[in-house]
Amino acid sequence: VDNHDGSQPTTVFVQDGAKGETGATGQDGQTPTITTQRGQDGQSTVVTITTPGKDPVTFTVKDGKNGKDGRAPKIKVEDITSPSRIRRATDAAATPTRNGIRVTVYD
Repeated sequence: VDNHDGSQPTTVFVQDGAKGETGATGQDGQTPTITTQRGQDGQSTVVTITTPGKDPVTFTVKDGKNGKDGRAPKIKVEDITSPSRIRRATDAAATPTRNGIRVTVYD
């Protein structure tokens, strides 16, 4: 944990308490309806959240600034396979195999 101010974090351990009595049954949850529409200014989105039995909540989210176009990197993928040839060697370690994939990314 980093407090971002140089101080050390405080650790507290809370043990489980004794088992309590069973509580009352809760109410069923309500599923909200969420709608979005383009703002009248053409540069925002209006979001409305409606939960049954409650007043709707409406807020506006402004569009962000146009950013620069991104660049896609060029990626080269090559199989690395040792040639299958027969060599005379004193032991198997003398001819190691190199199998795999080489991935090169160019900006």
